[in-house]
Amino acid sequence: MVKLLKIFVLLQTILSFSLISFAQTTLYSEDFDDSPVALDHKGYYQTTTINMTGVTSFTLGGSINGSYTTDDWFAVNNSRFESKDCDPISTLDWISSSVNISSYTSVTLSADIVLLTSYSEMYVTAYYEVDGSGTWVQFGTNSDASGKTIANGGSWTGDNLSVTIPNGSSSVKIKISHYGTNGSSNAYHDNVLIEGTGSSCTEPTTAPSGISFSSITTSSMTVNWTGNGDGDMVLVVAKESGATLTEPTSGTSYTANTVFGSGTQIGTGNYVVYDADGTTQSVTVTGLSSGTTYDYAIYAYNSTDDCYYLADYETGSQATACTPPGTSPTSLAFSSVGSNSMDISWTAGSGTNSLVVVKESGATHTDPSIGVSYSASSTFGSGDEIGTGNYVCYSGTGTSFTLTGLTGSTTYNVSVYTFNTSPTCYNLTEDYDSQQTLAFNTFYINDNSTSNDIYTSAVGSDSNTGGDSDPFLTISTAISAASDGDVIYIDAGTYNNWENITLSKELTFNGAGTELTLIDDEFAGASTNYFMYVTADNVVFRDMTIQGYENNGSQTPGTSGQALTIGAGASGVLIEDVKLSGNGASGGNPSIVVLANCSVTIRGGGSLCNTWHTAYAGGIEANGNGITLNIEDCVVAYNYKYNSYDGGGLLIQNSNATTTVNISDSYLYSNDASDGGAISQRSGVLNVTDCIIDSNVAGQTSTSVYGGAVRM
Repeated sequence: MVKLLKIFVLLQTILSFSLISFAQTTLYSEDFDDSPVALDHKGYYQTTTINMTGVTSFTLGGSINGSYTTDDWFAVNNSRFESKDCDPISTLDWISSSVNISSYTSVTLSADIVLLTSYSEMYVTAYYEVDGSGTWVQFGTNSDASGKTIANGGSWTGDNLSVTIPNGSSSVKIKISHYGTNGSSNAYHDNVLIEGTGSSCTEPTTAPSGISFSSITTSSMTVNWTGNGDGDMVLVVAKESGATLTEPTSGTSYTANTVFGSGTQIGTGNYVVYDADGTTQSVTVTGLSSGTTYDYAIYAYNSTDDCYYLADYETGSQATACTPPGTSPTSLAFSSVGSNSMDISWTAGSGTNSLVVVKESGATHTDPSIGVSYSASSTFGSGDEIGTGNYVCYSGTGTSFTLTGLTGSTTYNVSVYTFNTSPTCYNLTEDYDSQQTLAFNTFYINDNSTSNDIYTSAVGSDSNTGGDSDPFLTISTAISAASDGDVIYIDAGTYNNWENITLSKELTFNGAGTELTLIDDEFAGASTNYFMYVTADNVVFRDMTIQGYENNGSQTPGTSGQALTIGAGASGVLIEDVKLSGNGASGGNPSIVVLANCSVTIRGGGSLCNTWHTAYAGGIEANGNGITLNIEDCVVAYNYKYNSYDGGGLLIQNSNATTTVNISDSYLYSNDASDGGAISQRSGVLNVTDCIIDSNVAGQTSTSVYGGAVRM
């Protein structure tokens, strides 16, 4: 018997005024009929490929089981959103578009949920999120399933539930998640509706415009604008850069004060500094901090019912002045110039710190901004970008560093600034000079086929000279022929049994792509085989897959990698768009290990599917003191450590505070270990920024286990 469960949640905001007349308005409606596009089969329908062409009213989240067949789907079907055998590798989510509720109260969310089967493995869960917070709040809780599900096996009769959201919430989304591990599990949801009680006030239809700043001092500035919009009043809100913007709420009046922090506070850190008819079109804000950036938002509103126009408003940012250091850096010099690196030194100015910004010749020069702190990386292109193409390569108290990641025969412009940190105040008269890197030689490698080749026009032979028309066959021959700074191009093909290479030259290895250039040991020979042990600085690997290595023998687990080991002291190593996959069939060491006093950047690509059988292994490891490891825009997934070993995706150990691992914009999912399924931080410093850590698992033994995602 089909059971229909109606989920209804009342989200009620408490308003502080009574000038509003109430009218229920439909803010969002999705019944999965064919409007505005043909919705039938949108989603994953009998395929592992998503089809969302033309759909703007909802999105999908999560990933699907690769074993989907023609009997399985997570898609619109029969004018409703159905799941059939929704076997979750990770959660499969239907997510509504964001709905603006800033001018509404008594907001209600509703949806029809139907279970077509009564299996205990089948359930559906609903959530809401306000103000884009990233925090999903479950509603429609089923007590029969320990608070986990809305519907479970068709056995729950449902309740009418309500929650209260904070006054002034500006947006809401609904997420409905389907789960089903039984082959006959089948459910759907339909008639998703968001309604709200709106005010009868009339909003303006145009926003203020033309923001600018003048009379900037260390503690004040004047904010100017040229257009008021078509409301009869203007509201100006100020906040320090970094505070979350909170919009005003219609029906609420605010008190302005030009002394920052003294007017009405909206949300956290948003202060009203102007509330008038806009006749002056300017406000001088005082009480500001030296060398600090402030953000401003200018709103048009109608004074009748305090009705704010929130669909559009003018914004701008400006830093207060500061007293910069009086003496600029001098004596900028270059040494040890190679094809991909150079040493840079200078005499410091009178500030507490120096900032070095580098660009290729031809890029437009841009100075740093007062009040802004920047993150630096000695690998060109990895630090913060100022303007376009200006990269921060050093920030600190020193007077020299080694710049890496450069291109041969290329001129680089270097600017050195002095600045103080409290506040961040730059002397914008910098020391400036240019330096060209050395030329480099290129060598080419190809297999016994020209299929899919990009770089070469002939098959490889080690009796050739290594040119693009007569390439080498093996990497060892190319390395022997090359000198520091040279580039080796490895064309499309599968290269077997390149083993146990020690690299002591500063070389760049460019593959033809992760799906084209495959370095594959095929789990051949001894179980001590690895691909390469790098002892040189400024080594670069790009655009290839390294797989099938099985380093599980005489070397101690954790001190060398299945595929790559970056030996102690190697600096400026870049591993870019390289996939390390399927290494360690019988266990052993992680796919890549970074040892003491190394600086390494792993960007793009990632570490996937390394080890699934016996002991140790996993994805990436930092092992030792003095390491700087940057993991940027990577996928680290399906790495496995057996028994009592930890850190399936990443392990940091045997380190002190001199080792720093920075992970940014990366996706760590479905890694498995005893402790710290995704990450185990045994020591050192770990910084994680803008990453997704999802569906990782801890626990393979009867002993205590910790941290399905992260152990610290």
